[in-house]
Amino acid sequence: GGDLNQEVYGGIGFGSQTAGVKAGGYNNALPPGNVTAQTEEYNGSSWTVNPNGMGVARYVGGGTGTATAGLVSGGYRYSSPAGRTAVTEEYDGTNWTTGGSLNIARYQTGVSGTQTATLLFGGNSAPVTYSGHTEAYDGTAWSTRPSLATGRNGGGGSFAGTTSSAFYAGGFLGPPGQTNATEEFTGETTSLNYKTVSSS
Repeated sequence: GGDLNQEVYGGIGFGSQTAGVKAGGYNNALPPGNVTAQTEEYNGSSWTVNPNGMGVARYVGGGTGTATAGLVSGGYRYSSPAGRTAVTEEYDGTNWTTGGSLNIARYQTGVSGTQTATLLFGGNSAPVTYSGHTEAYDGTAWSTRPSLATGRNGGGGSFAGTTSSAFYAGGFLGPPGQTNATEEFTGETTSLNYKTVSSS
C-alpha cells in the first residue's frame, strides 16, 4: 500500500486492511512536543489526511473498532499536561468526540473489541510501570475488570476479540525484561478470569 503522509511511530490504528485509520504518533521533527493528533485514513492503496485530528495529541495508545466507529484510549502526550493520559475519543469516520475517561491513565496497553464494547488491559501506568489492570468500556464509561496475573506493557492483544473473549501475549515486565506469558480473558466481572496459557 501507499505510505503515510506523515512519518511517525507509535501511531494508534484501527479498522481493516481496506478501510483503516491511523491516529496520532511521534516524530522528532514535530513541534510542539514531537506528538501529533493527525488522523489519516487508508482505502487499501493510499492514505488521505482527515483535517479533523484527535482532540488530544498522543501516541502508543489503544485503538479498536472500524474506520467509521473507532475508539482511541489512553496513550502518552507531551503537553497539557505531559505524561500518560486517560482520555478516550470516539471516531465516526469524519469527526472525533470525547468519550468516558479511563479509570487509570496509561499507555502501551492491549485492547480488544469495538467502539461500544472494548476491553483494555495492562500497560504503563503510574506508579505501577508494568500494570495488570483491566477495564471494559460500554460506549459511555469504563469499569474495572479482573487484572492480568502478569502485569506488563507492550504485549500483543486480540484486537478483533471481544470483551468476553480476548488474549494478551508477551510484553515487557521490567527486569528481567520480556515475557512470553499468554493469558486469555473470558468476561466475568467479579472473579479472577484470566487463564494463563504460558508463562516464563
